[in-house]
Amino acid sequence: MKKDGHTHTHFCPHGSGEDTEKFILKAIELNFDSYALTEHPPLPDSFKSLMPYDEELISLLAMQENDLDDYIKQMLELKSKYKDQLDIRVGLEMDFLPDHISWTENLLNEYGKYLDETILSVHFLK
Repeated sequence: MKKDGHTHTHFCPHGSGEDTEKFILKAIELNFDSYALTEHPPLPDSFKSLMPYDEELISLLAMQENDLDDYIKQMLELKSKYKDQLDIRVGLEMDFLPDHISWTENLLNEYGKYLDETILSVHFLK
């Protein structure tokens, strides 16, 4: 099986900005069987307020809160559009935030029904 298990999208503020559909078309061209779209969801405001970075840098770490619904909608549309050519897995790359577990649970309770993949990452250490 030829699989990409972790790809960011045009919703990634620190990514290339390239349209996600181009990545999918390339995966089809290269005969991939499965392709996972795993974007960084928004970070909780309570976490961002603790970070020792300026607001501009923080805004590059994850998608904005108001983008999450659009991300899910657009990725599900791509999944449907190419379902006969590629197994597209829609997901999130969740950061492990030990002091914000309930925030993470609430996000997954709300959006989990739309997700095929979830990656747990550690990008932030105290």
